Amino acid sequence: MIQDIVDFSSMQHDRIRRLCDEVDTAGRSGKQRLFNQLAELVSRHEFSDRKVIYPSVVDHTTGGAADAVACMVEAGNILRELSGLQRVAADDVTFDARFANLHRVLLNHMAHEERAEFPLLRLYVPAQRLHAMANEAHDVQTMRRRGSGRSGTSPAASRGAR
Repeated sequence: MIQDIVDFSSMQHDRIRRLCDEVDTAGRSGKQRLFNQLAELVSRHEFSDRKVIYPSVVDHTTGGAADAVACMVEAGNILRELSGLQRVAADDVTFDARFANLHRVLLNHMAHEERAEFPLLRLYVPAQRLHAMANEAHDVQTMRRRGSGRSGTSPAASRGAR
């Protein structure tokens, strides 16, 4: 059971790490499917961070605003990289190198959040609020999934990529 927003986000970070490793090691047949799952999770996760976590870090912690802004910038870069990679089929000759860069950026971003933001949230935000934030993040991600109108496939996959 999820205890609070830090646990919720940590669990998603772990899932993102596992999916990145699975994409790295997947054969041709599974790589696109796994990447699509990763792209969907990262998009939903970053959306809820922007709506739930970053505002709380800015508004309710001491010294957290700079880290929240830095994490928002990193997230924007991640989403741009992700969007560009979604336009390429997993069997494209550039995919692996581009994915390796995305993987590295994701790992650095998650480590930054875990090192800088998570301890501040636990220190300054009341436990009851942290629990409510986990529910909010879950709801935001659920609405994002339902409202996106996407089937979970990338543009490259939906074009019948090679």
